[in-house]
Amino acid sequence: MVKIVFVSTVDSDDLVFEEAYDEIKKYGIEFKILDNKCTEQEFKEYSEFIKNSNIVFTKLMGGKSAFNQFDELKELLDKNNIPFLPLPTLNEIHPDLEEATTVNNEIKLKVIKYLGYEGVENYK
Repeated sequence: MVKIVFVSTVDSDDLVFEEAYDEIKKYGIEFKILDNKCTEQEFKEYSEFIKNSNIVFTKLMGGKSAFNQFDELKELLDKNNIPFLPLPTLNEIHPDLEEATTVNNEIKLKVIKYLGYEGVENYK
């Protein structure tokens, strides 16, 4: 089973991913969206799923400061050797997100391309 975690500051992204997930879960993919405004307690509740995920990616308008649990998430991922792809929204540049990236550039560019196209059909 493939497990993916997504964090976004853009509610419309969450909605599109939720709709796409309804159609892809039959392929053995588990997809969870972690609210960027989650409390420390809510983050801890997600921690078990995060520790067993295959990848975590974000789309954070405003960089890492847009997600209060960013440093804790990064630490958890590093400790459990889980790939991390923290992305800004389109047309933003945030070196703090670039520094935290642990996937190779080829994967990063492919994900950016798909996110740029948007839409349920593309995200499936």
